[in-house]
Amino acid sequence: MVWSTIATFLRFSPIFVLFLLPFSVTFHVLLGDAPGLTNLLRRVLHTVVFLTGEFDYEANIASSQYTLTYIMFFLYLLVGTVFLMNLLVGLAVSDTNEAMERAT
Repeated sequence: MVWSTIATFLRFSPIFVLFLLPFSVTFHVLLGDAPGLTNLLRRVLHTVVFLTGEFDYEANIASSQYTLTYIMFFLYLLVGTVFLMNLLVGLAVSDTNEAMERAT
């Protein structure tokens, strides 16, 4: 059952990355990180941490001077934390239902 859920997540991961990378790059540009690949990779990691609910709003978003940052953050809240996380939960639950049907 665990392997089935992991396989489902691996099939879903390209879509997950396609939603995550544009937000990471946008936050990298809007929040004024220093240019460079290592700082971009840190921002990608930071965006993944955002998915766990650790937004650190005061340190990251509230200090920004651009209105677009607030708009992108709101979109990220909707797409990342609501849509993607609920989709992952739905995929895990559907795998559980399949396992329950196969159980004796």
